Amino acid sequence: MQEEAELSDSDYILFAIRTACARASKIPAGETPQYSGFGIADTEWEVWDYFPTMCRHLRQLHGIEDAEYIDSWTLPPEMVQPTTGAGRSGSLFQKSRDGRFILKTIPVDEFSTLEHIFPAYYNHLVQNDSSLLTPIFSALMLDTTDGDESYYLVCLLNVVDFSPLSALQCFSSFSVYDLKGREPKPGHF
Repeated sequence: MQEEAELSDSDYILFAIRTACARASKIPAGETPQYSGFGIADTEWEVWDYFPTMCRHLRQLHGIEDAEYIDSWTLPPEMVQPTTGAGRSGSLFQKSRDGRFILKTIPVDEFSTLEHIFPAYYNHLVQNDSSLLTPIFSALMLDTTDGDESYYLVCLLNVVDFSPLSALQCFSSFSVYDLKGREPKPGHF
């Protein structure tokens, strides 16, 4: 008898992204719920998909079909390797299978702020197609039914794509900066 591999939190997160996208496509036109919830069968995980129709519309504005987005987040086990970012937040990052998207965990206070500003953010992106703001294609909260574990995450367009087809490859050198509106660490600029 073959043992079933135990799924990691990362596997559940990726499943949640794919399921949320599929569910958003079934929301009737004209409805814009703030969130939509569902459980992952036979697990303790509950998922809350925030602004599902707005996120779907942002994906569509960037030419991303639902099936394409779901496929991008279907990773083989060897690619499910979230990494800790270089910043102070300790956020985890995971690239999609094709490298076009980034999943990032964020602290609950940042997610609360995002929840508050998302409608205005969405309107700005819709009205300003040349905006330099990074589009958010999913905003999810995963929580265990007992409340012991919670993840707040966003899926973003990977604007620093180093793949061979990336427009960034035409530059011989450039620097990447993480700009924040907060005080620097002591001893740093």
